[in-house]
Amino acid sequence: MKSPVVTFGLAAKAAALRARGGAVPLQQRVELATIALRTVPTDEEARRAVLDFLALVQADPIGAGVAFDRFVENWTAVHVPPASPQQPVFDWQERADLQ
Repeated sequence: MKSPVVTFGLAAKAAALRARGGAVPLQQRVELATIALRTVPTDEEARRAVLDFLALVQADPIGAGVAFDRFVENWTAVHVPPASPQQPVFDWQERADLQ
């Protein structure tokens, strides 16, 4: 089962990075909107950020990408739980000389 938060977060990050690169084709903008509606339909903040991004990206892709990337970073910090520290699997992973 796919996590809606991860699915949206990855799609949003990819769109922000594409925009920062200079352009986001129409097909990818439609995909972002579709993913947002399917994965986080009740998240008003995410919907507003996607709408703002889509409204600005054609005229100012870099500015839109920077702003959307900032949103994605803040949004994922709230919605994605921090990873738990991974326990060593093998004894050698705890060796002092490898730390």
